[in-house]
Amino acid sequence: MISIRFTQGVILYALGLLLTDFTLNVGVASMNTEPDSNLRCGQRNKRGAGNQFSGAQDGQAQFGEFPWMLAIMKNLPGKDLSYKCGGSLINPNVALTAAHCVTDNNTDIQYSVRAGLWDMDLLVEILPHEDREVKKIIVHPDFIPQALYNDIALLILKTPLTLAEHIRTVCLPPQDFPLDSSMGRAFVSGWGKTKFNNEILDSATILKKTDVPIVDKEKCEENLKKTRLGPNYRMHDSFICAGGEANKDACKGDGGSPLVLPVGEDNATYFQAGIVAWGIGCWEESHPGVYVNVGKFRNWIDEQMKNNNFDETTYQYQRKVELSN
Repeated sequence: MISIRFTQGVILYALGLLLTDFTLNVGVASMNTEPDSNLRCGQRNKRGAGNQFSGAQDGQAQFGEFPWMLAIMKNLPGKDLSYKCGGSLINPNVALTAAHCVTDNNTDIQYSVRAGLWDMDLLVEILPHEDREVKKIIVHPDFIPQALYNDIALLILKTPLTLAEHIRTVCLPPQDFPLDSSMGRAFVSGWGKTKFNNEILDSATILKKTDVPIVDKEKCEENLKKTRLGPNYRMHDSFICAGGEANKDACKGDGGSPLVLPVGEDNATYFQAGIVAWGIGCWEESHPGVYVNVGKFRNWIDEQMKNNNFDETTYQYQRKVELSN
């Protein structure tokens, strides 16, 4: 059986992609000025944020390494907040996640996002996390829950998050940006089911990261035909694939989490190519993870931002350009 990747459900998982260079509309910083890095999208903290914490173990992210990473939390009346899915920040007022994470039939569920989180078990971290309630959920109109086609949603927050070293937006690719295996490896992060010292844990308390290769659609489809999906399986155009290596994968609980790729010559900026959606098992060789193709939905995202009067430049890749006299 195929399962959807969120904290309540069976074992279906998803992955995303990586990219080394692409053409975007480029914003130009004024000469001899460097924009505040907190205001530029896709700025990864490779060594961590705050006090340059370096205590993360193998498979764990540094504190603040992926500052766009969000925990989507659910709240039922009379109960504490609990983790549901991953997500990403594209604007101080807007989160991006998988539609299957926020289309629960229980109308009593209220959602919020937690930004700047690293360890689920710590009340106090190097820099404080921020919680914001969700005011509005925008699910793609063509989302098909039974097949997870067009599995994408935007969460509009009641009040904006405060951008900081450990809370930043991720860049988004242009509409229909082509992805293939030549683009190398991507990072997927999340708090889902994990392996630690060969022990399988139901969830990760510390944010984990995994590097995975992009898989061409044709190869991915052929590999998935050899699974219980059968020889007639056809991959929908809203999906992309990554992974297929032993012990490198997203898993249950990682649904909605971002798959990011480096941008530009120095690979210092990242854009979100995928959203964890589903997969066949976890950590299995030749079973790539399946992700939402974010590039397919860039125009839709832009349209929703305009309709809600939000700034689209918060996820627009910018590079500094030095002008000669």
